[in-house]
Amino acid sequence: MIARVCREAFAHPAVAEATSAAQGLAICAAAPPDLILLDLDLPDRDGLDLIPDLRKRSPSSKILVLSASIDPYSVHRIEAARVEGFIDKNEQSTDVLCEAMRKVAAGGQFFSAVVTRTHNALRADPNSFPKIFSDRELELLSFFGQGLSNEAIAERFKIHHYTVRNYRRGVMLKLGIHSTPELIRYCLENGFTRVRRRTS
Repeated sequence: MIARVCREAFAHPAVAEATSAAQGLAICAAAPPDLILLDLDLPDRDGLDLIPDLRKRSPSSKILVLSASIDPYSVHRIEAARVEGFIDKNEQSTDVLCEAMRKVAAGGQFFSAVVTRTHNALRADPNSFPKIFSDRELELLSFFGQGLSNEAIAERFKIHHYTVRNYRRGVMLKLGIHSTPELIRYCLENGFTRVRRRTS
């Protein structure tokens, strides 16, 4: 859900609700909200990919991210996106959500404990992906995880497929894995590739 403020958190909220990225962007363009609740599980787009567009359309809005599943790469991207907060929907109650909304709307920050735990684990691990992969490798991991061929990825990035092949080999060497299924599993487990829910 995007651009939604729950009534429990504020005395007289103006509420707008969207069920897709496209709807949320339209709402933000028409009437920028003070607070955006951004669910990462959207039917038409990765919620984290949406953040730069939300910032463009509604630069003064505070963004509080919600998700029922969190992974190391998502935490990395949440921190890089500089959102004002994150709520783990598995661990947090409605009361905690409302508290987070009040805090973020007032100019503060609120992050569930899972973000801190994951951040600390990545910092402590000398072989964590932020330390061993380049920005380009991190970008390509999403597509490796989808099982796409070197040729298909090369076409998307407008580079030679041999270049993609070399990146793939370098990533697998750094990870110490030797097959495409292993690489896909790594990408899924760490959040480089996300499986979006299907719409009916």
